[in-house]
Amino acid sequence: MLQDVATAGITGSEWLRHPPSGWLPVLEISVKGLVALKTRPENHLASVGVGQIKEKFGRLRLYASAIGNRRLQAAVAQICAWAELCCENRCMMTGMPGTLRQGDWLLTLSDEARELQVSDPDTFAARLYPPCPDHR
Repeated sequence: MLQDVATAGITGSEWLRHPPSGWLPVLEISVKGLVALKTRPENHLASVGVGQIKEKFGRLRLYASAIGNRRLQAAVAQICAWAELCCENRCMMTGMPGTLRQGDWLLTLSDEARELQVSDPDTFAARLYPPCPDHR
């Protein structure tokens, strides 16, 4: 994923290094969409960048932007909205259906992930944010 972004000339790849494991498949699809947009011939002079990827109040926030034609800008915004919607009720750790859980932080977790968070916080943290491979 990081290599695809770099090859396409999309900036902000550092934000793709440590996403929650359960949201990674959605982010991979989103990045493929951004790469496909950027590599279209009509967008070769355009600029596409990932500004930030984060969890906020238990929900994914994907901030990306484009400098170029309005169609490109709208498509980038649509990809961001799609990713956020897909992760709205998706467990941050497992990718399975999840519920917004309250505690020290608001996190969207499946029952399995919540049980692990309570019973073994270190293992939970390691599974939620595993070491960063190159993400293909």
